[in-house]
Amino acid sequence: ELAANWFRSTEANTMPVPSPPDITKHIMALPASDWGLPQLNGLVETPTLRQDGTILWSRGYDAQSWLYCLPDETLGDMDPLPDIISEFDCDDAIHLIDETICDFPFEDDASRANFYALLLTPILRRSYDGCTPLALIDAPAAGTGKTLLTDVFSVITSGRDASKMSFPKDEAELHKTVGSVLYAGGSQVIFDNVSGIISHPALALALTTMVFPFRILGISRMAEPENRATWIANGNQLHPGGDM
Repeated sequence: ELAANWFRSTEANTMPVPSPPDITKHIMALPASDWGLPQLNGLVETPTLRQDGTILWSRGYDAQSWLYCLPDETLGDMDPLPDIISEFDCDDAIHLIDETICDFPFEDDASRANFYALLLTPILRRSYDGCTPLALIDAPAAGTGKTLLTDVFSVITSGRDASKMSFPKDEAELHKTVGSVLYAGGSQVIFDNVSGIISHPALALALTTMVFPFRILGISRMAEPENRATWIANGNQLHPGGDM
């Protein structure tokens, strides 16, 4: 295994730095086969189900799924997951989650079940091909806890609070925002405090395609990032409209 660590030294100290831009450009310009580098499909930070049903949770590169597993520090001390999950393990997990969300005023059992499905989505996302629907966390009025519930989802599935953004009204702005998040490898796309009807051609496109083409900001070049994100919008009196 070959690795290179780059540092910059000053009179005060020595600090790690990214590789020089020229080195990176040379590596990116040549086919991976010329360097003997394995294919990399993405980075995961939580236990992830492979397509064959096995669980990926070992730190480092996984040649079977072409994923690199880098658990968040808050999740790094988790006990190893057993190869076979027992009925008691499932009961314990359900009880723990029930305690975590017991104070949220879910409208009915179906709404609670939908939240469980949302919790499972990041873990299952790499195990199937195809698109993922937008999860709506709707509330009748402000102060009900929709943003907090979004953070609860993110803490459970990634170890940290959700990285949220406002919902752009402009078509071009939404296209750039979504494209930039996916291009950066974002595993969550979360729109916070959306009001009224949620309907947008660019969002409809993003939710129904596995590859999202967009123009990279600052340069005249198109990118086609893969869409493996979990999609969430929260707000008051939310209603999908149009093709949504």
